[in-house]
Amino acid sequence: MENMDDWFITQNSNEHRQNALGWRRCNLDASQNRFAKQTGVRWSELLRLPYFDPIMFTIVDPMHCLFLGIARWIVKRLWIETGVLSQETLKIIQKKMNEFQIPSDLGRIPGKIYSGEGFANFTADQWRLFFNIYATVALWDHLSVVDRKILTHYVRICSILVSRIVETAFMNEAHQRLVEVIKLIETHYGSFLNSHRKIEPEIMRRLMNDNQIANLISSGIETKGLDLLNNTTVVGSLSETDEFSLDEMRRYLLYSQDIRQLPITGQEPFPGEMLRPSTENIVLSDDMLDRIVEYYNATYEMYNFQKPFGEGPEGSIVINVKMNKFRRCQIGSEIFSSLMLSRHVNSSFILAKFVTSDGEVDCYPGQI
Repeated sequence: MENMDDWFITQNSNEHRQNALGWRRCNLDASQNRFAKQTGVRWSELLRLPYFDPIMFTIVDPMHCLFLGIARWIVKRLWIETGVLSQETLKIIQKKMNEFQIPSDLGRIPGKIYSGEGFANFTADQWRLFFNIYATVALWDHLSVVDRKILTHYVRICSILVSRIVETAFMNEAHQRLVEVIKLIETHYGSFLNSHRKIEPEIMRRLMNDNQIANLISSGIETKGLDLLNNTTVVGSLSETDEFSLDEMRRYLLYSQDIRQLPITGQEPFPGEMLRPSTENIVLSDDMLDRIVEYYNATYEMYNFQKPFGEGPEGSIVINVKMNKFRRCQIGSEIFSSLMLSRHVNSSFILAKFVTSDGEVDCYPGQI
């Protein structure tokens, strides 16, 4: 670990291009393979583009790198093969996972993780879902203190690097956490041999092919990714974001990061569509009216609200006692349901952020 600074040396684009041309000049497949083994470079048609920088334009591949690579290695090689997670333990973990209720659009993972050698035939999407949703709760009681630290760091790494927008500070955090994972593995398990390399540089190589990736993502501007999105036309369900300006996307990003400092108030047209079945002119219960009044008074501090014939300051806005009730709504390509419609109940589960009494922000599962 002392020579970690020597693991990654910034490559030279001109040298890369020269080596690629050298590979192309090789006449035989065997000579091309030998050349690629010596230099680590092959020819790409993208190199014909004068503006293409093969070093700066490196992209982290979360599918193969994070999930089919590192996540799979940690669970299967580090925990299952070493006996940390036995077959009986996997059955207990599966039972715990069966208790989860998650939004249907997140997908599902196989119902028997204990079959075969454990976590057999997991796809990249299933590994992502497992680490981001299930792993912390399902594995916690079965791991040692060191393994819990490895799990905590890696869950955070995954949540950062699969984000659509990654800021420089978050990329640095992911890098530092990965270094901590490597140190914990080496201290607790020793060095594993993988493809004739130590696992530590192997993991680092997979995650950060070049230490300039962070510069590519943000270039010193905290929300550079927003500028890229603002100038890109998208299709399908993502086209819903085209109607939002750069400032609106930046505000949304800030809201998602700190709900304590940036309370969301105001109103705007509903961007989706209410779906049937529906019921019109439903009279709200007293309990529901009390909740609505409490919510409005907390959200819109410049106004006062009260229910009909209720007590409140003079000039308070009276809440309407009747409403139209829709059991489903659609925003973009996603349909959200409620527990009032048993046929679509799986679409009614959500995760929401709340500020606790001690000022911390926690994420809680809920149901519409």
